[in-house]
Amino acid sequence: MQDGGMRDAAQARLLQCSVSRQRELLADAASVQFTRNPEAMARALKEVGGTWRRGTLFHHRAMEARHVFFVPSDSIGMKTHPDLEQRIRALEPKWDGKFIKVSIPSAELLHGQPKAEAWNASAAPDPDALIDRWRKSSMLLVPQEARLVVLAMAGARESDPQAAVVGSALDKLTPALAFTVTDSALAPLKMVPKPELVRMITAVREALAAEPLTWRGVWIQQIVERRIAPMVGLMGSPTCSYRSLESLHRETAVILAALDAESGDGTALGAVIPEYVQHTGTPFVVPGPEDRTPDRVAEALRSFWGATPMVKSQLMRLCRLAMENDGTINECEELLLRAVSVVTGLPLPPSVSAGKA
Repeated sequence: MQDGGMRDAAQARLLQCSVSRQRELLADAASVQFTRNPEAMARALKEVGGTWRRGTLFHHRAMEARHVFFVPSDSIGMKTHPDLEQRIRALEPKWDGKFIKVSIPSAELLHGQPKAEAWNASAAPDPDALIDRWRKSSMLLVPQEARLVVLAMAGARESDPQAAVVGSALDKLTPALAFTVTDSALAPLKMVPKPELVRMITAVREALAAEPLTWRGVWIQQIVERRIAPMVGLMGSPTCSYRSLESLHRETAVILAALDAESGDGTALGAVIPEYVQHTGTPFVVPGPEDRTPDRVAEALRSFWGATPMVKSQLMRLCRLAMENDGTINECEELLLRAVSVVTGLPLPPSVSAGKA
């Protein structure tokens, strides 16, 4: 029954997205019915398509309400809206496929800081000013700021003159706030020119390879490879090769054993093994200490890239049980769960933000 909770959540999300796509088409039809003006509705959609990223809303909390938006939000997950082309052709079958170009204010202008002034190498931002803005703002980062945040969090601070400045600001934050700033950097990165984004990914990969991998490195690695690299075509969509948790039993054991090792009291595995055995019908083989390292966990997570959504939801369920077993959440546990969240595409549990990390 407990496993069913995560399974039902995944199925509910799929159903919500499917219903939302149908409702968008019905809403377009209803607007034409009420206005008797399909040309106006089609033109509005063409203008949306002519804006940067087709009017997509960039915000790390957009997923919570994306099904009520006029156009998609930039959130990781399933599609809640039909493609603009499909919606326009339903209204105007002979459409020539051309959008109407429209200019909108950039994220830099929304902050009142032109990019050249805010992120000039000769006038680096003040770390204290950055900290103050991160604490007070809604985390709408400008693109170059987002790029520097990822570089700094990955330890690639020597790759850009200002990455060290942003890094010194991040070092003064609590881990929870630094993680939130990093999460908020993902959407604005879509505005970074592709060559700069490729250089950033290369610098992060080199920085992570140059030093022993840490739990923070595991998390950043998953972010870069699963969320950022696909933006520029450096990483394709993996084939779903694993359709049961049993087929990834060793990888599951490595991840859960690492959470157990970092939990402090060593009781996490005792909480999840009965659940695992009951669900899979197979024995749980406890990995040795040499298999509970960040490098081994990173390898295990890469295997889960090719798992089905159902298998990913089962992994998240077991990780939550392991992490919440002792009632506290330390920084290493949170970083591990964040890495699992990136791989599975599932949200973090509320208990993470309430932890002591």
